[in-house]
Amino acid sequence: MNTVEAIEEGTRLRVPPLTESDPFHKLAFYNPRMQFNRTVSSIALGASEAKTILDGLCATGSRGIRYALENDVDKVVLVDANEHATPLCKANIKLNKISKRAEFVSSELNAFLCHTGEGRPSFDWIELDPFGSPVPFLDASIRRLASQKGGILSATATDLAKLCGAEPKKCLRHYAALPQRSKYSHETALRILYGTIVRFAAVYDCAPRPLVSFYQGHAIKVIARIEPGAGKADAALEQLGLLYDVEGDKRVEAGSSTNKKAAGPLWLGDLSDKTFVEKMVSVNDARGYEGKEKIDKYLKIIAGEQGFPPWHWDVHELARRLGGLAPRNEAVLVALQRAGHRATPCHYSPTGFKTDASLDEIRKCWPA
Repeated sequence: MNTVEAIEEGTRLRVPPLTESDPFHKLAFYNPRMQFNRTVSSIALGASEAKTILDGLCATGSRGIRYALENDVDKVVLVDANEHATPLCKANIKLNKISKRAEFVSSELNAFLCHTGEGRPSFDWIELDPFGSPVPFLDASIRRLASQKGGILSATATDLAKLCGAEPKKCLRHYAALPQRSKYSHETALRILYGTIVRFAAVYDCAPRPLVSFYQGHAIKVIARIEPGAGKADAALEQLGLLYDVEGDKRVEAGSSTNKKAAGPLWLGDLSDKTFVEKMVSVNDARGYEGKEKIDKYLKIIAGEQGFPPWHWDVHELARRLGGLAPRNEAVLVALQRAGHRATPCHYSPTGFKTDASLDEIRKCWPA
């Protein structure tokens, strides 16, 4: 196979040619557009202090190799069943001189995770970065973490057509939840993925505790610590419910609904841990990443989102409902804060914000 060299945050990678224009029709997969996702994930790994990493579905090894180079880890095991990816990943491990800390295993991921023979390693961190949905790998991953009394699950989903409402029947089949096609669909998608993880974990008397979750580009990401305990599983299940719009006001319901616009069941709690994200800010500050300032701002916005009701508002959607031209996001935030409400920007959209104010209260504060 012909290859070219790509360099990502100092990591050298042999990859198929023309991946920048079309990464999706190559014999071995490498998507340069996911660099930001990999960078934020590597920062989260550093903040977690995990030492043993499984990079499932590793393809050319870009994520797992970066994890090994950028973090103080003991071992990274990279797994993939693609025969075309095997020589590339092995070559990239050697190219980056991490053979003592990184190992490639040619295997179907679920088969690898379910192996019960002697010498089965335990992992502090299991990475799922598939082309599409992580759902086919959630059960085996969570069962593996449950069997070793917990660990971190890091799951990416790129099937946003399903999760954001363009393919609702597929979303219902694959995630057992209905999406919503709206300006808030990316947050809804993230909450559906997290809710799916909650349900899978509950089967093994475990529950995810959020560390950081985010949307960027064409992907959503959940990084959560899977913790054992039937009581924790029950408590997590109680935070599943529905989100729907009634006359322009967002409502939450913790059960079923006959409202045809209801999205869910999905996660209604915080999607990230503010203290953990603040630790990520410190890790990023100590590193020399491209776009370091952008990452800093992004993480601080995510930290600020926590503790608010689920869903967010968009100034353009509000202007359509309330009339007039859309004001600047900052003007709305200042007006709400002066009226005694909590309000903060959100990372889902530059024109989005979260607040504890109701629609009627927002209307009273709406800049003229």
